[in-house]
Amino acid sequence: MTSEPAETQVVVIGAGQAGLSVAYHLQRLGLRMGTDAVVLDRGPSTGGAWQHRWAALRLGSAHRVADLPGMAELGISFATADRRLPAREVVRDHYARYEEHFDLRVARPVEVRAVLDADVPPPAASRR
Repeated sequence: MTSEPAETQVVVIGAGQAGLSVAYHLQRLGLRMGTDAVVLDRGPSTGGAWQHRWAALRLGSAHRVADLPGMAELGISFATADRRLPAREVVRDHYARYEEHFDLRVARPVEVRAVLDADVPPPAASRR
């Protein structure tokens, strides 16, 4: 992804549970992912913050992981996943299938350093 400014209606920062849910609903409202709306994620792969959980944490011992909207359409659910598997792997795999199925076009790894209103000049310290 380029660092040049691009015109888009909506920018979703983060592709964890909340970001993917927002992207799903934006798409249902008719926005085209990748043009009308973009999802930016700092992580190198899917899974949101779950990819940083320790390997010993099993899905059965983690706090409840809620399904994303539309996940039933894929025939997957955290409620029916193997509770003995590492939580970070199950979440990563489910999120990857979700992103692909709904064609959410998450851009990663992308670091967001600032969010500025186009109508308001940036502070002098941030001008380059």
